[in-house]
Amino acid sequence: MMIQKLILSLFILLASVAPAQKKLTLEQAVAEQNTTFSPKKIPHLQWITGANSYSYKKNIKGQDWIMVVNAETGAEVEVIGFEGLNKIINTTPYIGMKELPEITWVDPYNFYFYHIRGYWHYNIQKRTLERLVGHANNGANNEFHFKSKQIAYTLDNNLYFATADIADHQITNYGTDTVCGQAIHRYEFGISKGIFWSPKGSAIAFYEKDESFVTDYSIKNYEIAPAADAEFKYPMAGQNSERARVGIHHTSTGETIYLENIGEPDHYYTNLAWGPEEKFIYVAELNRDQDHMDLNKYNAKTGKFVKTLFTETSDKYVEPEQPPYFLAGKNEFLWFSERDGYDHIYHYNTDGRLIGQITKGNMEMHEIKHYSPERGEIMVTGTARSVDRVLYSVNLKRRKLQRVTSKDGTHFSEVSSTGDYIINRFSDLETPGNFDMITRSGKLVRNILTAKDPLEGYTLGTTEIFQIPGDKDYEYWCRMIKPSDFDPSKKYPVLIYVYGGPHAQLVRDTWLGGASLWMHEMAERGYIIWTLDGRGSANNGLAFEQETFGLLGGMEYNDQIIGVDYLHTLPYVDKENFAVHGWSFGGYMTINMLLRSPGTFKAGVAGGPVIDWAMYEVMYTERYMEAPQKNPQGYSMTRLNDGVHFLANDLLLIHGSSDDIVVMQHSMLFLNACINEGKQVDFFVYPGHGHNVRGPDRVHLMTKVLKYIDQRIVKQK
Repeated sequence: MMIQKLILSLFILLASVAPAQKKLTLEQAVAEQNTTFSPKKIPHLQWITGANSYSYKKNIKGQDWIMVVNAETGAEVEVIGFEGLNKIINTTPYIGMKELPEITWVDPYNFYFYHIRGYWHYNIQKRTLERLVGHANNGANNEFHFKSKQIAYTLDNNLYFATADIADHQITNYGTDTVCGQAIHRYEFGISKGIFWSPKGSAIAFYEKDESFVTDYSIKNYEIAPAADAEFKYPMAGQNSERARVGIHHTSTGETIYLENIGEPDHYYTNLAWGPEEKFIYVAELNRDQDHMDLNKYNAKTGKFVKTLFTETSDKYVEPEQPPYFLAGKNEFLWFSERDGYDHIYHYNTDGRLIGQITKGNMEMHEIKHYSPERGEIMVTGTARSVDRVLYSVNLKRRKLQRVTSKDGTHFSEVSSTGDYIINRFSDLETPGNFDMITRSGKLVRNILTAKDPLEGYTLGTTEIFQIPGDKDYEYWCRMIKPSDFDPSKKYPVLIYVYGGPHAQLVRDTWLGGASLWMHEMAERGYIIWTLDGRGSANNGLAFEQETFGLLGGMEYNDQIIGVDYLHTLPYVDKENFAVHGWSFGGYMTINMLLRSPGTFKAGVAGGPVIDWAMYEVMYTERYMEAPQKNPQGYSMTRLNDGVHFLANDLLLIHGSSDDIVVMQHSMLFLNACINEGKQVDFFVYPGHGHNVRGPDRVHLMTKVLKYIDQRIVKQK
């Protein structure tokens, strides 16, 4: 009996002891952030067009299946599995798939997918699979139109299209200096593609750019012997830029026409959209200075200019990023504009008459998710606090904005095509991810998935987000990560992770505050990890963003130092041991902070840094800095080469040898200036890598970055 009691006591004691927490390694933090340590999601999740049902991928006994789920009841059925699709494909001349493909629903009974250079159509009722149309080998930038069974694509910078009857019909025939059917203007202004099918599939609109005026730039390829130059077009600020135009190919007649050019040869085209009846094309056009935008209407048959619907101007810049959103059954559209200081939605008719401003307030609208003609209502994502992402509904006549998702944090909302139901994925600092089915009023129908904490069982510190006072009554959002064994009576070194450039927002009310896992691993070494979103960052209004105009790095530096000054007031911060790290614009800011605040930081690591804005790409740079010819003082004041003599602390520069975004010449010029000034700096090149070091080598990168900092910081015992 005594032995039994002892065994029982020992069992109770062991059961009461929590399992030992594991320590996250840097290799795990970097290599497994998006796999092992990413909160669980629902694969291939999407609404089915024309139904209150959704589909997703589910593994059943080792085989992936396409599942369809009733939104209201949650009842689900198996549609077809990977083996079933492959069984049919294997009866054709084509080889089977290696995994279940991403599908696109046409209606509740039909979907299509891409496989081996072509599009395949599956009918659920008939259980039939057919290959509709394909393209040539090496075809790229595919755009498929299901109703007309046509595909448009590019090959060797020219535009082609194909049908089931006509294979590889060539539309354009240019040499190497002209590019058709691809994104133009280096993906600025929200541009992500260059091919646009008309609603009925009778015509293809496309971007075309003539790069013969643009300077050739070469990058050395060290993977072959002898090394050779790889050339590409790189227009730097103030230099000749590409000359774009918009073409329209009518597939039935074979005729290709171009929109009448009513601007300067190097002005910008963006936000292209077809009108609902295919009669007109709408294009936002900006002058090269980017301070004047016209939304223009063209005849789609002839290419003739019809009229300018409206104009937007600014003493700094205008930046349209979304095309007109046409309202079904009406000659009306919605337009996003920052004209009142925040990104809001405006209601127009197709003759350019303003019907009204739909949304107002100190928040930013992001994306229209649904329009209900019956209700006269749209659903749109936007901010509440700048760190939130929420879903709103608004009636186009009453114009009263109502929150559908009421909880602060980050909501990714997808609305059914009927507008009755919403799949809402929510996260905040403490919530990895909850998938809920909700009604259009925000009422919970049921929980679909509650993601477990993938870092459960690992030692992790605390993450806080909060605001501190800044200049001009602004407040800046900040993120602070403390180690798990944080002791307020001790003093901790600080690593500042900085970006600071336009469009970026590092601090978010989402799981772990949007921080990379390497920051948590570094915190566990006894650091405080700090990030501040200052002026120029996104989702704080136009005035906040445009404070940096004409002097990139000026206000951004001031705001980062406001953050440093705040940290110096905290009793647990060791103000003698600060380091800073950033990449791209953050690399620029890292060097900028070292040069302008000598002695404040023990070390800095700058990756892919801009050194001289006159050597960065034309569209981005001239928007925020104007051309060098118009703003020579601004370029001079922000050129880091000229401040090398102020460098007083250790600096490591890192660059990818194949970087075609911030070319390595930036780092080379800075190194040369350091040599001339007798300044010792450290430099490391990642051969063959572009603007970011990705893949397995990223573990090597972050090991180097953090080791460099760790070796120079003195931590309290």
